[in-house]
Amino acid sequence: MAHVKQNSLSVDVPQVMKLRQTKNELERKVQDQEEELDEQAGTIQQLEQVAIYHFFMSLSVFVMCMSSAGLYCRSYRTDRFIEV
Repeated sequence: MAHVKQNSLSVDVPQVMKLRQTKNELERKVQDQEEELDEQAGTIQQLEQVAIYHFFMSLSVFVMCMSSAGLYCRSYRTDRFIEV
């Protein structure tokens, strides 16, 4: 085992190399997770936009039905799944 003495501290070179390797691996994992979070944030934003769109479409249909003279809406369903 290689040891280096510096200022009365003993340093194990293979252990330091292993720690650096572990640090690099953890940094790569953090970067991957940040990218995944960015993708998920984009998906959430798209889903929110779809939900808002369907809400306003439902509201528009409701208002049209209520404003039509003598006509009543039985139902308008927006519980369809949209592929994003």
